[in-house]
Amino acid sequence: MKKIKSFRILIFFLFICLSGFFIFRFITVVKPFQFFIPTGTILSPQSKNSLHTGGVKFSFAIIGDPENQLDNLQKALEKIKAMELESVVIVGDLTSTGTSKEFKAIEKKLDDFELDFYLIPGNHDLWYEREQGVDVFSQYFGQRYYAEEINDYQFIFLDNADEWQGFEDKQLSWLEHYLFLSKDFMSGKMEGKYLVFTHIPFWHPENKKAMGEYSQAMKDQAYEMLQKFCQSPPLAIFSGHLHKTGDYNYGCGNGQQIRMINAGSIHEIRNLQLPRFLQMTILTGGQLQVEELEISKSR
Repeated sequence: MKKIKSFRILIFFLFICLSGFFIFRFITVVKPFQFFIPTGTILSPQSKNSLHTGGVKFSFAIIGDPENQLDNLQKALEKIKAMELESVVIVGDLTSTGTSKEFKAIEKKLDDFELDFYLIPGNHDLWYEREQGVDVFSQYFGQRYYAEEINDYQFIFLDNADEWQGFEDKQLSWLEHYLFLSKDFMSGKMEGKYLVFTHIPFWHPENKKAMGEYSQAMKDQAYEMLQKFCQSPPLAIFSGHLHKTGDYNYGCGNGQQIRMINAGSIHEIRNLQLPRFLQMTILTGGQLQVEELEISKSR
């Protein structure tokens, strides 16, 4: 009887251990956002509606890397217009090689739509400029870096399109005085109240095509800027360049995190996914929601 009782106790003990092991493995293997929705999550259209903690403050679209794919740009803008969005950010690489002819075609296409466009250059937009020494982007679209207040949020558009040089000193000085030395930023009041847009991501956990791919100095520059943003983190930092959607967090080391979002490309061929763009929705509670919208491929 004592042996049977001891055997039962042993079986029960093994059952408890195995149950604990499988529970631990399940929790560590399954991604955290399957239990809790953190800031770094791309939401599906189905889950988006169920996570509202307040009303919608406003929405806007982000388009990545058209590279003169005018047909898909047309499709994306028609869809954006039908969704009654008013603002569209294009995070660089409007053209394939940055010629005046290409920029003119993009300008003509954008003029067909009564939307508020916010543009920054990408590395492809500089190809002709490097050869000829002519800033064609600015001839057609004006400032390469600037800020706009939209619905009480600061939208900060930066130019890091040069894969070798990164940010010029003049631009860094402007950003320092406009943002980092402002009273609201230094007091923490700007936290979550501004959004940053670049072409090349400051950092990526896996993809080497973030800032610093060709230059350690550029990687150091990206790190230094991220550390400054960490003092009062933006709602998110957005970029393109990778031709693949991504949503991840940069750990600041001070307990803070910066949400980083890559917009997938709308290009038909040069793409790691089906062509797509992003709809960003800011809720009245300050949360940011993301929805990927695919564009049907041409037959």
